[in-house]
Amino acid sequence: MSRRLKRALQYSLMFAVMMTIVGFVLGGEFYWQGVIGSTLGGFISGYFIYPYFERKKDKAM
Repeated sequence: MSRRLKRALQYSLMFAVMMTIVGFVLGGEFYWQGVIGSTLGGFISGYFIYPYFERKKDKAM
């Protein structure tokens, strides 16, 4: 597995856990739409967005 894919899976898991906790704290219920959306958002940000900014930061140094 590539480093980029591992980071994307870690981000998606982290976002899903955070959304689950926020759902329980704020609403007292488990919101599937929020968890699935956060999981997809975490994967996209870990796979596409974070490496872009990491490359940009490396070029600036």
